[in-house]
Amino acid sequence: MNITSTNLTLYSASPELLRAQLTSTAALAACLNAVAPDDWPSSETTIQDEIHLEYLERDPQLAGWLTWFAILTSTRQLVGTGGYKGKPENGVAELRLSVVPSCRNSGIATEMAIALTNWAFGQQGVSKITGRILATNRASRRLVTKAGFKEVSGPNEYGEFIYVIEPAAALQARTKAAL
Repeated sequence: MNITSTNLTLYSASPELLRAQLTSTAALAACLNAVAPDDWPSSETTIQDEIHLEYLERDPQLAGWLTWFAILTSTRQLVGTGGYKGKPENGVAELRLSVVPSCRNSGIATEMAIALTNWAFGQQGVSKITGRILATNRASRRLVTKAGFKEVSGPNEYGEFIYVIEPAAALQARTKAAL
């Protein structure tokens, strides 16, 4: 399964892609017919991929609700990962994003957020998407705002601000991005 946006192609992680990622960056790049930057992946991503592989092997219906690999379409360069922390609960899905350092401040994360948000709202029963961002991560707080999210609380006891987007705001963000 994949999502295509203006500059990106996002690939939903399958067990095959996650096994490749856990084997080596070169193996993942080969599976995706992509080029991996020198700053790919972080150890946090690797640990997360081990967990997601286990989840997907137990429940293939989680496809799309875990990791997505983002590739810059024009160069086929891996630029980041994103996705959700699992299937929506009570209509609410929680978004997460990570862009490799060499590709930050380029609009890629905002485009990923919009693409993943639009995909989720196209799935049955999703009424809201949230994101948790550390108070110190000003760049991420700006990017979710550009993607149409609104700050609803924060910082909480973990130092996180909570952001939310609903379908109408996602449509406005998609329309604004297309202009």
